[in-house]
Amino acid sequence: MFLLPFLIFAETPKSGMVEFQFGFFKPNIDSESSLTGKPYKDIFGDSGFVYGFESGTNIFSGYGTFSLSWGISKFSVSGKGIYTETGLESKDKTELTLIPIELNVLNYSLDIFQEKFGFPLVLFVKAGFSYTFWRVTNGIGDTSEFENKEAKGGKYGYQYSLGLRFLLDFLDSGTADDFDRDMGVNDSYIFIEYFGSKVDNFGEKGFDLGGSYLTFGLSLAY
Repeated sequence: MFLLPFLIFAETPKSGMVEFQFGFFKPNIDSESSLTGKPYKDIFGDSGFVYGFESGTNIFSGYGTFSLSWGISKFSVSGKGIYTETGLESKDKTELTLIPIELNVLNYSLDIFQEKFGFPLVLFVKAGFSYTFWRVTNGIGDTSEFENKEAKGGKYGYQYSLGLRFLLDFLDSGTADDFDRDMGVNDSYIFIEYFGSKVDNFGEKGFDLGGSYLTFGLSLAY
């Protein structure tokens, strides 16, 4: 008689996490004290769509999980240019693109209640530094010029966030075990995150490419 034993699946060790994020963002360009009027609002209106990716590596687990992470995102918004001499709207389209690259040196997840009791909500906080590439293009996709200089460059600053993850494994543990066994993904989450940043070369005169917004997304712990 042949007996097939039942195998008890053991979760694979956790080493990091990846996140896919999206939201609507409005940079703090109009907050510059030396500006007259609100050029960002006049040209581009309100917020634009932002999406990004983040990857983290765990460095300590015990009373929650500490990790280091880096991320990259892209924001773009378009509008009609304005003639500086007359203040009238141009027929030509212009587009602003921001590409922030972020390094979170503090990334803490309060997942001890999930690990011990299966509680599906996980609070997390992040803080770190960023460098944002920026570029303004004209109607044919070339870099615009302002005061005989190309409208592009980069600025550095800092960012922080506070968020809440919901453990999808809580809804279907069987599928979660299969996902871990087949793909090495321990836990899957959906999340909401409040994100804030100040990107003005740490107080240097000029516009601030940072801002604050809500972001949503999917997290995969592996």
